[in-house]
Amino acid sequence: MDEATLHKVEIYDRKTVKLSGIKQVLSFNDQEILVESIQGFVVLKGEGLFITGLNLEAGTLVVEGYLREFSYQEEGVKSKERGKKAWERLFR
Repeated sequence: MDEATLHKVEIYDRKTVKLSGIKQVLSFNDQEILVESIQGFVVLKGEGLFITGLNLEAGTLVVEGYLREFSYQEEGVKSKERGKKAWERLFR
C-alpha cells in the first residue's frame, strides 16, 4: 500500500497525537478538533489542544495538549451541523 494513502494514528503519553491520511481540519478549539481523514471523520477531545503541525499536501497533522478522547464518527456528519456548531461557539 502506498504511504500517501495510509491513515495512521500515533499517540504519545496522551499529550501528542500524530495523524496521517488527513484531508482537512473542519473545526478546532482548545477542547475539540474535528478532522476529515481518508478513513472518515476523527474527533479529538481534551484540554489545551492546539495544532502544532499541519501539512495538507502530505496529509499530516500534529496535535499537542491533554487528550481525553479519540473517536471516529460515521460519514453521516452533515456539513450544516458542523457549521451550526461553529456559529454557536462564536456567539456564546
